[in-house]
This record gives sequence, C-alpha cells and structure tokens, in this order.
Amino acid sequence: MQQHIITENATIIEALRRLNSLSGGVMTLAVTDSDRRMTGTLTDGDIRRGLLDGASLTDTVDTIMHRNFRAITPHNHTTDQITTIREFRRQGIRLIPRIDQNGRITDLIDTTRTRSQLPLTAIIMAGGKANDSDPPHSPAPNHSSK
Repeated sequence: MQQHIITENATIIEALRRLNSLSGGVMTLAVTDSDRRMTGTLTDGDIRRGLLDGASLTDTVDTIMHRNFRAITPHNHTTDQITTIREFRRQGIRLIPRIDQNGRITDLIDTTRTRSQLPLTAIIMAGGKANDSDPPHSPAPNHSSK
C-alpha cells in the first residue's frame, strides 16, 4: 500500500520516480498531508497537464494533484461500499482509497487485483455421521425389489 502513497510536499520529480516504480501496476498515487490525511490523487496525466500549464519538476505535488478525489468512508454502510466499488469500477477507477473518520487511508483497493469485496461470514458443514467401524468405502445399499 505504501508504494501508492506520497506526501503533498513531495516534488513532481519524486512523484514521477514513484509512478515509474509502479510500472505494470495501477499508476495512481494517493496524496497525504503531514498528518497522513488524504488530500488528493495524482496520476501521470495530472503531472503531464501540470507541466504543460507551467509547473516545474521541483514544484510540490499539491500544486497539480486532483483534489476532488472519491473514497470509501466510514459513513458508507457495507452494502453502500459494495455499490460504490462497483460504480468506481464502471468508471474505470482502478485504485480506491478507504479512509477512516479522520481522513487517513486505511486501505487501497486495487480493482485490477481484487475481484470482490463482499462481506461474507460462512460456516461450511459437510459430511454425515461418521462411524469408525464402517469401512472407508461402504457399498451402496441394495434397494432392488425381490
């Protein structure tokens, strides 16, 4: 998870290096403030647009990051979270932050690697009555009529 998190006072060149290290994976960074609260997201596209608008590689990422990010919050009920994840997937969002009540990242869901986020609790009960005196493979009972 840490490889996808960068502080807002990191430079653009640092962010490019971080994104480059993610090559082959989800190319998105979650940006945090000094208190580790999420303040935005950053992609290579955000950096490209920032540089075209005059930003320099030594500027900090808070000058070009996307501030209107979407996240799963504690206010989302479990069913709302599942619906939200499905909606994010439909929109092509590949890295979904889950934040706590203070805005700190508790999880980053990579939708390219995570197939499901279902809240399941299950008990599997199988088999029948065991008897140590029964042979391991008892023949099927003969139910033919006489």
